Amino acid sequence: MKLKVKIGIPVVGALLAALSFFVFSRNSDPSSTVQKLNSAAGNFDFVVEADQDLRSESQIGTSPESVIQHAEEGLVLSTCDENGISVALFKSEENAQEIVRLQDSNLGVPISDSFMSGRFERKYPGGVTEWYDNAEVGIQHGFTLHSSDTIPRKDGFPHIEISLDTEFSVSLDRNDRVGDHIVFESDSTSQRLFYHSLVVVDATGKKLPSLLRLGRSNTEARTIEIAFCDADAVYPVTVDPFFSTTLSSPFVGDESSAPSHFTTEGETLFFTAEDSNSGRELWKIESPSEDPILVSDINPGLSSSNPDQIAVINNLIVFTADDGTHGEELWVSNGTSEGTLLLADIANGIETSNPRIEATTGSLLFFVAENSTYGEELWVTDGTPANTRLVKDIYPGANSSQPGNIVEWNDEIYFGAWSPDSGRELWKSDGTELGTVLVKEINPGGSSSPSQITPTPGTLYFVGNDGAHGSELWKSDGTTEGTVLVEDIRAGAFDPSISIHGYTGGKLFFTADKDQGFQLWTSRGTAATTSPIEDPDLNASFILYPTSHWGQLYFAARSVGAGFSTFRMWRSSGTAATTQELANSPILTTGPFLSAGDQLFFDGHTEDIGSEIWVASRFSSSVTLTKDIFAGTEGSRRFVEDWPENAQYHFEKIANQVVFAARSSTGNFEPWISDGTESGTIALAEIAPGARGSFPGDFHEFEGSLFFSAETDHSGAELWSVDLSGLSSPKLFDLNSFSSTESLSVGDKTYFVANSEFFSRITQQNYKKPSNDRIFP
Repeated sequence: MKLKVKIGIPVVGALLAALSFFVFSRNSDPSSTVQKLNSAAGNFDFVVEADQDLRSESQIGTSPESVIQHAEEGLVLSTCDENGISVALFKSEENAQEIVRLQDSNLGVPISDSFMSGRFERKYPGGVTEWYDNAEVGIQHGFTLHSSDTIPRKDGFPHIEISLDTEFSVSLDRNDRVGDHIVFESDSTSQRLFYHSLVVVDATGKKLPSLLRLGRSNTEARTIEIAFCDADAVYPVTVDPFFSTTLSSPFVGDESSAPSHFTTEGETLFFTAEDSNSGRELWKIESPSEDPILVSDINPGLSSSNPDQIAVINNLIVFTADDGTHGEELWVSNGTSEGTLLLADIANGIETSNPRIEATTGSLLFFVAENSTYGEELWVTDGTPANTRLVKDIYPGANSSQPGNIVEWNDEIYFGAWSPDSGRELWKSDGTELGTVLVKEINPGGSSSPSQITPTPGTLYFVGNDGAHGSELWKSDGTTEGTVLVEDIRAGAFDPSISIHGYTGGKLFFTADKDQGFQLWTSRGTAATTSPIEDPDLNASFILYPTSHWGQLYFAARSVGAGFSTFRMWRSSGTAATTQELANSPILTTGPFLSAGDQLFFDGHTEDIGSEIWVASRFSSSVTLTKDIFAGTEGSRRFVEDWPENAQYHFEKIANQVVFAARSSTGNFEPWISDGTESGTIALAEIAPGARGSFPGDFHEFEGSLFFSAETDHSGAELWSVDLSGLSSPKLFDLNSFSSTESLSVGDKTYFVANSEFFSRITQQNYKKPSNDRIFP
């Protein structure tokens, strides 16, 4: 059997518009066989192109004359022909179980078409029914084969060809998420059609071995081949590939809002997302039970303002955005459209000031910005336009002081900056011009280039070069006299290559090479208390993911003689006796470590179980596996190349637990939560059932619910939430979806006309046995 599906491609000026007719029903009741595959409770029921015999096809579904009428004879969808004469396409009685096509001379004679609740079918001779059925993920397109006697076979196996008459380019996308993924893509319209995830079941619900693959391809047609093994199958057999259509998008997923930048201020959750009307803008949620609200369309229309770097100050959120007129600048919002304002047009006009939010202290937020008048300098705001100002032109004129390595300490900020008089040195500021001063000219006539500025209780540590001792460890109490060299670790002008790792238990931890290789050092701020930890087993040349936890420093490092990639969990209290590799430690794969309660969670890999989540306790000298989520040697946290950027690191602390993305034994990448025990390591939700998974990330807790981004074939990467108490099902907020232009309620259904980016139509039936290679071994 060969079925030909025609794919329409809209073009400017002369588009082949589709009639898309959708039914939302609370009482959808498809056949029992299909119901085993697809739960019929979702977004829409079917899409079908109007018959090509209609002369004015470009008006269908797009013309103002395409209307829904509630006439005496029932529901009527009509359009106009080229002479302006109304032509009725479909009608139904209000309480009827099907919608029938009207017999109209312009439309031709239908071939056993019928619209049933939740379903559109077309029946063919030989016991074959093609159908479109509603599912949770959207339209499902498939076939019901009622008898094995009349089905075309190849090498003894039932065989179906779908021929697509289209100008789309074709490819076969093979990846670990979905298996064979056949993609038809238009370069001119950024549209894509997908066929994948084939499921074939018989009348008993038994899943049959099946294959979906790309067939012949030439300039005139593309074919998709479906074959299955029906040995001992009970007919009818349902053949159900996943069929979806999308717009290409630079964001994760297809037709995605791609929510990110979650930030809580007071009782409101703010985030950024993209929809089809406003582009990427600022959104908010005021309660987990309420829908998201667009705060403001800063860059009006489809253009995006791309809010970024969201920070909180004085019960306001401050962020960077581009309104299309002023370039990228700093904005503020109180959560209302009227209260969303440009703080200052620093670069004037369309030019951008490249604002970079750095630190907050008290009621002030410090940021770095640049323009043609002052260059790149330090600015400050309290969240009002009137008090958004340049702090000080440290390098006067259009030159830049390039403030960097900015930290808050003792209600002031400390940073490195250039000036024409002193070079690059350590500065501090209280937010006023008079209070922005050079702390000390450490390298007179040159630059000390302060880096790794690290605030601790009572002391500010940093690495600086006074021109005589190389780049060594320094400290400051904020005064010129109190800014001194801690210790000349490597005598003379040689650099000991210091890397500061953190402060815990009253000690600063860092690595340095005195003259005999890298060692782990500690210091309490004096030369007498600055010394290496003499541990012959620790190779301190690389220390990764240093984390302060209950007075000890936990870190990833190699033991002496271990392979380059063999990083395991270590910890130290600052002495040789307390510096040890933790027992049972797997090889660490990615950071960071997350400190939650008494435990430290991390990613680890062993040859036996692959990559999983492990936990270290401050009360134990060994580490333990939380749970072997994915049985086998690859593990639940295996890196996948086509994950969204940095998705493998999506791993967040929620109270004394962690949430993370993991794949189960069925192959899904879904959200999980762990309290460090095997029984307390559980899946939170199954967003995208099947082998693909939803690739969740950007986890954020808000009022007892976990909000995150997750991806499905139907919705793309969208906003989801799940009640952390486990009392509710996951909730989808599909922000980037289409909207209807006209609607009408009839009984318990709502009907409306909408444009469809894709449409499909069976145009002919042709039995032809293909001559290709064997499908099954």
